[in-house]
Amino acid sequence: MKYTFSGGCAKIPNRETRNLRETLRYRASLVKSRTQLKNKIHSILSKSGVSSPFSDLFGKRGIQFIKNIQLRPCYRQAIDGYLVIIEQLDILIGQITTEIDAKVKVNEQAKLLMSIPGIGPYSAMLILSEIGDIKRFPDAKNLVSYAGLAPSVHSSGGRAMVI
Repeated sequence: MKYTFSGGCAKIPNRETRNLRETLRYRASLVKSRTQLKNKIHSILSKSGVSSPFSDLFGKRGIQFIKNIQLRPCYRQAIDGYLVIIEQLDILIGQITTEIDAKVKVNEQAKLLMSIPGIGPYSAMLILSEIGDIKRFPDAKNLVSYAGLAPSVHSSGGRAMVI
């Protein structure tokens, strides 16, 4: 199905692509939630004047450190609760990552994208799900524009701003 708008045509992706997008967005939301909780723990430790001797505060030794430090009861309660949630989020992120990795193994385009330095399984599937069939773009310029990667210049009154 296609909807026309001024300047071109917008394609609604098939259900499989929409499902993949939702799976990737779900993983992104889990990672975002976990990051927020880790930042809350960092904030509590900072307020408490505690600095970690570990570069990875959320590695095995860092978690042990967090669990064993003496804190005010209100902070101890918060950190312990956050750690429980982080453990659950780690499990869910691991499950969804395994699912994404399985999709990458059977997708030749994803494998090709992963040959680019810095592109992993998640990024490859995200690119594929958001761009869709690359053949729908007549040239690279249209693809770059669609992806929002082409800078544009807005000028007025002798001033120019690159966006």
